[in-house]
Amino acid sequence: MNHQDETKPTQLQHWLYRAALIACLLAPFAFGLMQTTAHLDDAYITYRYARNLATGQGFVYNPGEAVLGTTAALYGLLLGLLRLLGADIPQASHLLSIIGWAACVVLVERIGQATRERAVGLLAATLVATSPLFLQVIGMETNLMLALALGAMYLYLTGHIRAAFVVTALATWMRPDCALVALVLGLAYVWERRALPWREGLLFVATLLPWLVFAQLTFGSFLPNSFFAKFGQGRDSYAFGPGLIRMASGMSSANHLYWLVGLLGLIGLVEIVRRRPRWLIIIVWAGVYTASYLLMAVPYFHWYYLPLCPAVALLTAAGIVAVARWLNRLGSLARFNRAWPAILLGLALIPQFHVLRTSLTLDSPPYNRGYTAIADWLKANTAPDASAAMIEIGIIGYY
Repeated sequence: MNHQDETKPTQLQHWLYRAALIACLLAPFAFGLMQTTAHLDDAYITYRYARNLATGQGFVYNPGEAVLGTTAALYGLLLGLLRLLGADIPQASHLLSIIGWAACVVLVERIGQATRERAVGLLAATLVATSPLFLQVIGMETNLMLALALGAMYLYLTGHIRAAFVVTALATWMRPDCALVALVLGLAYVWERRALPWREGLLFVATLLPWLVFAQLTFGSFLPNSFFAKFGQGRDSYAFGPGLIRMASGMSSANHLYWLVGLLGLIGLVEIVRRRPRWLIIIVWAGVYTASYLLMAVPYFHWYYLPLCPAVALLTAAGIVAVARWLNRLGSLARFNRAWPAILLGLALIPQFHVLRTSLTLDSPPYNRGYTAIADWLKANTAPDASAAMIEIGIIGYY
């Protein structure tokens, strides 16, 4: 075999890799555009803040009442700007969520490339591209927030340390719990360099400071009321820990192949403890995030589990690579050689697609139509300054 023949498989693999990556990138748009626009009630709370800001009534839920009731301040400001430019807020948020999902796909693959774990990166990107959790939270800030968090870690892993802390500050502005990303990056910096990240920490604070000052002067606190409400609610209702077990149990009941995904993830965990790849920082963040939510007994809401998705995808991908390598050593199975990662990935994708299909909401849910009807009635039959007590204040309050 001459040199030219030896290069052909490599070139073919290159084009197959590119084709697979493009397919992964298009998947969020394909699934996301089928999903009904902004079907989550909580998202509309931030939408109302954005609309009031755009119409000159201030960054408030009720005009004249300085109360911080959204956990997604930067997202609300961004939606307010888009509203000023003529965009419909729910539709703009829907598209931003899809873009955030696609960005997470690219970033997971890039993190694999940057840490010389090319196969792990592509496999994990495929799992992220088909994750039902990303589809289920479209319309909220979560997908874009996670993209910022992953972007910060990618920048850190590629040596752009200061930019990483700036992006982490923006993620924290998007949602306060992303301060945990800054904590993990700071600890990684100390571990690797045996020095404190003073300049990077100052950049983080300086980026976040305008919002902190504005929130403190305007609302009396930079932490939203919903933070304290949900902190108390979790102690009296279904909390984060039992909710995680409930979600895992529900997914495995929906499709038993999720047990295989779990097994591959455990194998991947053993593998990374042994090898300690540089993307271990994402697993550490997922662990710190989970520990914090368990400690605070935050209530069960499915969007709180999305930040764990990239870590689970990377662990599963590492497990696939490890099992494929082991199978290739077996004489009777070695003939499949490079097909094993694709076979194992295909088995992992079967339950993903099953839950993804059942998660697609092609029409507005009945309870959302009910909320809209209540909003129309209140608008037609009550005075503009009337007050109404509601548990679900998103859709009703917005319309």
